[in-house]
Amino acid sequence: MIVSVLFVDIAYVRELEKAAQERLKLHIYTLLSVTQLDNEGIWVPEILYNQRFNQRDSGLWAAVFDQEQQVRWHSLSIDTPAALPALATKTGDWRYGKKITQGQLFFTAAYKIEWHDEEQHQFHFVVGEDATVIEQDIENFRWMLFMGFMVITCSLLAGQAFVLKLAFRPISHLETEIAAMDAGEKDKLSNDYPKELRGVTRNLNALIEKEYQQRERYRASMADLAHSLKTPITILNGELAQYPDNKTMRDALARIDSNIEYQLRRAVVTGHTVLNKGTQVNQ
Repeated sequence: MIVSVLFVDIAYVRELEKAAQERLKLHIYTLLSVTQLDNEGIWVPEILYNQRFNQRDSGLWAAVFDQEQQVRWHSLSIDTPAALPALATKTGDWRYGKKITQGQLFFTAAYKIEWHDEEQHQFHFVVGEDATVIEQDIENFRWMLFMGFMVITCSLLAGQAFVLKLAFRPISHLETEIAAMDAGEKDKLSNDYPKELRGVTRNLNALIEKEYQQRERYRASMADLAHSLKTPITILNGELAQYPDNKTMRDALARIDSNIEYQLRRAVVTGHTVLNKGTQVNQ
């Protein structure tokens, strides 16, 4: 957006300056149409058709310079130009620039012509227009451009945030379901997901189901192990009952039985699990 603003601003300024140059060229052509050669070299009417050339400080002035860059004529809108503007170097060339005249900044256009009668005469026709109006137009345009692009940028950002929120809503739902499963409130993920996430949820459900099956197999194995160990110990305890004085054997079997119980409880508690299934306890 910043690059776009810069390009639009540059393009607008160039178009304004180009339009100003075209106006200045038109003024020079109009001035040339009423210019004649006389005994003194050149004659331009004192009063011109464009009244801005005849009004003091109107923001538009014209002047004619000879080959020695001396003022041969100037409009009534200014005094003798105090500073020489940029002049064309070749006959038929145009030269544009900016010049401060009487404390004001002017856009200037200079055109070099050559007349032939008995002698060769070269003159520079120069027209200047107050740049304040153009500069003010540029400033107003830049302010409007800035405000407009700010509104567009904020709108785009808000729209993008809204679209991203909608796009990530299934992920937020997935996160909520996983948290519910971790708390034991759900057994598996639902299937109401967009196709981009169905593969993920399907694989997660398969992983959870596999973990449940593995845990059940693990518990069954522990139960079988307990049964296979408890049965011989019970038989040994029954046989030792016939020998009440053999306290050493009974104590040893009791320790073995206690260790088996402890290790089985520990295996069940610390067994591999992905998610826990909770059970509601009646109060």
